Amino acid sequence: MTRSLCRLAAVLVLLLAVGLGVTAEQTAPCTIFVQPGESIQAAIDAAPEGAVICLGGRWYDEYRWNQNLTIAKSLTLRGQDLDTTILRRTRADQPLIRITSLESSGVVCVAIENITVDGKHGGPLAPLEHAVGILVEGTASATISGCTVIGNNDGYGIELAGACQATVSKCTISGNEWFGILVHDSALAAIRDCSISANAFGIGLTDAAQATVYGCSISGNSAGIELVGTSAATIMDSLFFENGEAMRCAGSTRGTITCCTVSNGGMYGIRFLDSAIGTITRCTVSRTRGGIRVEGSSQVTVTGCLLSDNDDGIGLGGSANASIVECTISGSEYFGVALGGRQCFSIAQDFAGSTIDEEFIGHISGHGNVIPVPSEPGGNLEGAVCPEVLSFLMTPEGGELDRRASP
Repeated sequence: MTRSLCRLAAVLVLLLAVGLGVTAEQTAPCTIFVQPGESIQAAIDAAPEGAVICLGGRWYDEYRWNQNLTIAKSLTLRGQDLDTTILRRTRADQPLIRITSLESSGVVCVAIENITVDGKHGGPLAPLEHAVGILVEGTASATISGCTVIGNNDGYGIELAGACQATVSKCTISGNEWFGILVHDSALAAIRDCSISANAFGIGLTDAAQATVYGCSISGNSAGIELVGTSAATIMDSLFFENGEAMRCAGSTRGTITCCTVSNGGMYGIRFLDSAIGTITRCTVSRTRGGIRVEGSSQVTVTGCLLSDNDDGIGLGGSANASIVECTISGSEYFGVALGGRQCFSIAQDFAGSTIDEEFIGHISGHGNVIPVPSEPGGNLEGAVCPEVLSFLMTPEGGELDRRASP
């Protein structure tokens, strides 16, 4: 499948996964204007359902408000532009913008557009409290587009909770001390064309949350995307660079990763562990300490990927089950593909929390891979595969190695 077909598939998945019914961007005319010095919350409280509240008119160079907002009805809140329309909190223990259905008996569908949500103000937090830039909760639906969400100390840029549904598009989410975007409970999210950087975690999913991530740039986070619990994510056509760990799927999660580029990671490129299940298709992973790691009892299919210049190409540990098909794995400092245990992994290759030094007792299969030996161009410096019995991975007919205990 070509890159353009990847993008077409991503768009279809994005629309089907969340089902918010948003098929095109349309700009409705403003029905209410709020000028600097006037209360946005008062305008929200007085507005009819479906109102379009625009912040600022044509007579000001800058529009700043210091208010925490609660929105419990369907409306649009629109800024003039990111440089001049800025919201700052007055209380750090409350979301700067709270979108909720918990105070309404009707449908709540809200759009937030072209606003900078600056969470750096509002005073100290009590222990265990987290500052939140934008919270969507209950069964509310939200579209957050063209926004900048920054500086939520000890907190989250955007939090999606309960059974809410949200689309986050063309946003910059940066400098939040914990999560750029946290999706939990049974929330559904579509995240597209966003820049997510310099957070502890770029995107986090937990509980039974689901997300589709498409066309995003995710950089400079300790972890780019992390899945735990029973959450699930489809990640397509996105760029990950200079994260500590680009993608991590743990617990009983499911991750589908397609047409993504991962580079310059401090630790792993893509990692599956515990009982996670996933597919990695047509991705490029380069210049990480561990390109792809499959550990615990996780099950992963890797197809048509390019891995180059990593410390290790693909490493398998524990009772993992992996299929590797038609990949090119080159330039590794150690091996192209290696199984867990001291035969193939030295102490120097162990990272915090890794089980890769445990003897591999799982299953691996594959065929049609290009994994050059040290003497070949692009050779993996310690060898193509370890142990040598994995050489079937480089043959057209392929094979398998099954070290699982007999039932």
